[in-house]
Amino acid sequence: MVYQECGSSCPKKCSAPSATCADQTCVDGCFCPDGTVLHNGQCFVPDQCPCTHDGKDYQQGEMIPHECNTCKCHNRNWMCNETECPAICSSFGDSHYTTFDGKHYDLLGNCDYVLAKSLDENRYPFEIITENVPCGSNREVCTKAIQFNVGTPGTSNFYHLSLIRGRPIEVDSRSPFEVKSVGNFVYVTIPGGVTLQWDRGTQIYVQLTAEHKGKVEGLCGNFNGNTRDDFKGRQGGPPLIKVTDFGNEWKVHDYCQPPIEYIDTCLKNAGQKAWAKQKCDILSNKVFEPCHSLVDYHTFHDKCMLDACACDIKGECEGICTTVAAYAHECAVKGTPIDWRSSGFCRKFKVCNYSFVTQKNPFLKKLFFLFISTLGIVHISFH
Repeated sequence: MVYQECGSSCPKKCSAPSATCADQTCVDGCFCPDGTVLHNGQCFVPDQCPCTHDGKDYQQGEMIPHECNTCKCHNRNWMCNETECPAICSSFGDSHYTTFDGKHYDLLGNCDYVLAKSLDENRYPFEIITENVPCGSNREVCTKAIQFNVGTPGTSNFYHLSLIRGRPIEVDSRSPFEVKSVGNFVYVTIPGGVTLQWDRGTQIYVQLTAEHKGKVEGLCGNFNGNTRDDFKGRQGGPPLIKVTDFGNEWKVHDYCQPPIEYIDTCLKNAGQKAWAKQKCDILSNKVFEPCHSLVDYHTFHDKCMLDACACDIKGECEGICTTVAAYAHECAVKGTPIDWRSSGFCRKFKVCNYSFVTQKNPFLKKLFFLFISTLGIVHISFH
């Protein structure tokens, strides 16, 4: 900067390099030399001004990730490629769901349900079914097993994989399923861009590549970018209004009772609310603060409270850990992994080493690194 006895009272800035002022009052002080503009106390040639994102400056040529795309700072503006990104549907905790398009809802149903299924026009036929069973005294429901079907039933290209809680996984060597275990998680991928992640408990993620867009149905919705029509039934038509009616549409067995209305467990078990809040407030405190501007934690805090108030014993409640892990997963997807587990809270996994063949499946490698912060693994190596 240079000192001037008569400088402009409203100097030009990176944010408005061509702006003019109605009030041209003359003031003395330090100003940017001619041909440069001001930004955060520094002077820049206008076309070399930095870009900003979330309050941070990035210089010309610097890049930042945005979902599955990359944005580059160029001439004060972000230039982003526009590749269609994969979508993720999740089911976690006490029957909390998020569709491919981002709609959140809760469904209490004791039955087998179609989580995601390809439509007839989809080139890659598949179906994922979850078996939901009661898992406590407060009517909460948890996933016990997953059935993953690929191909057309009754033909030679049809294959079936069962994932059952507490049992080893048996994979037909002729099938297209690629199964990997990482920590306490199981990853299943098939050709055509379908990946399933399961924590052997109540946390499930289904990721689809963009070629499935608008070609799926089930509890995960239709993946068309519109949350307002996610509650469509088997016969199509206008979306359903009540979540219980929507859930009833995707039951596998007619003999099951319809889903019930979700209840506020903290009203039912008011004496447990203070303990639940103490546990769930990890989502709102400094541990997750770096992620708060990227992912709203309030929805996850509410669901954590419902799960905690439904716990039978005031100990390490699986529903709490699963819901906090679900928020940590969303942070990781946004590029902000959080080290949140501890020996006293949803303990970390032991130190481990894994052989993980990523050369054959870079898509699975990318998915793994998105989820790694939810695992709480202290150390992991690849060969």
